[in-house]
Amino acid sequence: MRSGETKHMWKIIDKKKGPVYRQIMDQVMENIEKGQLNPGDRLPSERKLAQVFQSNRTTVVRALDELRDLGVIISQRGSGRYINQTQWGRYVVPRVNWRELFSQRYEQID
Repeated sequence: MRSGETKHMWKIIDKKKGPVYRQIMDQVMENIEKGQLNPGDRLPSERKLAQVFQSNRTTVVRALDELRDLGVIISQRGSGRYINQTQWGRYVVPRVNWRELFSQRYEQID
């Protein structure tokens, strides 16, 4: 992923639209669904994402950890975070409805 792509792929978070970490999660999911992020793609660093979203790094980490827990991304120590190839790359159409999982998970948390 080139740095120019990073700027166009992500939108600054509007804190009035709800929890920031959820908005970050939604943007990652949206970019996967649009094909802008593909299985095996490396995400920008936590610091870079915090800068792009104009958010706290801790909030970015929370969003990425939630996505990891859902199986959307994987973490490789010392290397970064990647779109999970196992879940997304095995099938042409993902068999898991991630949006449905998000809404169910959010209902349990709220």
